[in-house]
This record gives sequence, structure tokens and C-alpha cells, in this order.
Amino acid sequence: MTPDTPFSQDFSERMQTLGLPVAAEPFEHFPRAVSNASQMAAVVGLLEDQASMTELVRRTLGLEKLMVAGNYNARAYTAGVISCLAFASGQVRAGGSPMGDLFRFTFQHRLQFPGWQLVFMMNRALTDPASQIPHAFGNRARQVA
Repeated sequence: MTPDTPFSQDFSERMQTLGLPVAAEPFEHFPRAVSNASQMAAVVGLLEDQASMTELVRRTLGLEKLMVAGNYNARAYTAGVISCLAFASGQVRAGGSPMGDLFRFTFQHRLQFPGWQLVFMMNRALTDPASQIPHAFGNRARQVA
């Protein structure tokens, strides 16, 4: 995140880099974005591991715009959102310990869901902006109907 770039732009660019579709409205401003991500994390914890974003959206209020990601795995997409929030807010930096920063961010904002640590540890693109093929994460997260 650069001081001159708005949070929403950094967030959207990072989501696109990961190969994830994004609806800007739920993530325009940091407080609103964290609130929506918190709601996503709470609901994803109630869903089966392979549940889609369509199922997550059906169980939430105000996140209808996320139907753009309807055929993506809800856990993977939610993890992608959390990672992008952390990087776009500047609370996780590429240098140092991005995994530690990301875990701290997740606890600080109460964004955990069952299996969240494994999703982050198994997908380097979520914790390393210099990952060789970050858009591959989006390809893996997409569910074939």
C-alpha cells in the first residue's frame, strides 16, 4: 500500500492479482471491509469445507454483491479477502514476517474460521506478494459446477 493509493484500490488490485473476482462496494473502506470479512468468516465456519460463495451469500445480509464469486470455494475466497485486507491496509508488509503479520491481523480483527491457518500456510500467494504465480490461487479456489 502506498500513501497515495486509496485502500479500496489497493484491495481490488490485490484481489485481481490473486485471480479472485471482487465487488468493490463491500470493501470500499477499511472498517466496512473488516466488518464484512468478519461476517464472512463467521458464516464460513458454519459451512461445509467445499461450500461455495453462493452458499455463504445466501446466509448473510448485505453481501449480495459477492455473487460475482458465486462459484468459488467460500473458505478460499474468505481467506483471500482477509489477506488482501491485511496487505491493502498496510498491516502486513512484504518484508519481514508477512505470515506472522497476517496471523496477528487475523486475531486482532477476529477473522478466524475453522482451518484458516492451513489455508494461509498452504497458499503462499496469500502471504507473499512476490509469489511466482499469484493468480493460480484464484484458479484453485474456483469450483467447477
